[in-house]
Amino acid sequence: MSAVHSVLIVGGGAIGCALARELAGRGVAVTVVERAEPGAEASSAAAGLIAPQAEGLPPGPLFDLALAGRALYPAWSEELERETGIDVGWRRTGILRCDLSGCGDFSRYLRQREAGLPVEEADASRIAELTAGLACPEATRGIFFPEDGTVDARRLTRALWLAAQGRGARFVNGAAARRFVVAEGRCRAVETDRGTFEADCVVDAAGAWAAFDPEAPVPVSPVRGQIVRLQPAKPLLPCVVESEDVYLVPRPDGSLLVGSTQERVGFRKEGTGQ
Repeated sequence: MSAVHSVLIVGGGAIGCALARELAGRGVAVTVVERAEPGAEASSAAAGLIAPQAEGLPPGPLFDLALAGRALYPAWSEELERETGIDVGWRRTGILRCDLSGCGDFSRYLRQREAGLPVEEADASRIAELTAGLACPEATRGIFFPEDGTVDARRLTRALWLAAQGRGARFVNGAAARRFVVAEGRCRAVETDRGTFEADCVVDAAGAWAAFDPEAPVPVSPVRGQIVRLQPAKPLLPCVVESEDVYLVPRPDGSLLVGSTQERVGFRKEGTGQ
């Protein structure tokens, strides 16, 4: 077996790389085993919405954690840029959620006001103002979250990988995890395609592949989404616009991400072109 590492992280996506960076920065020996290349899977393919309010999470620990994470983004993004030279694209654009049916229930969003959070109901006139006049005729009612924002997911995952390496984290790529090695009720190692790695502590941050060991089932399964990136002649939107069926995410370079799908098709990553 390989030498014992203080912490072994399975998965080099945004969560795995961010954790590796933080631990390594605190003097902890960290190894990350990644099935492909860090950030090459779902983390870099995401639309990059930082949207604890627009997601409509119910009050509780998860919502509080998401809000705390959003509050850290400005300073965290600056740290990553100083360490790597990469601007991860954090912007507090605000997110406008439109009700195209005219009868949607916004009560779970409006309850956020009880926690002192900014939430704005928007009529057709306000929607037109927020979208620079591009709103569709059906968008006569909406709700706006001015504190939510976006990042460039590809830049973010790249920066996290480089920052973790810069702080001393070790990455072993092309090492798909196969099995936890458990002894005396504790995970002692992980078997991978590139050998077995021991650790004092093991973190499963493998995302859609988190259930890699059938003897230790994790209630996680893959969901495929498809996004189209458009490059209009001039920027179209100043904020993110979404509904139950679609989301439009403007980028600083003037491009626009358009996404809508959630498909349970296993680990098929290819697009359908539809």
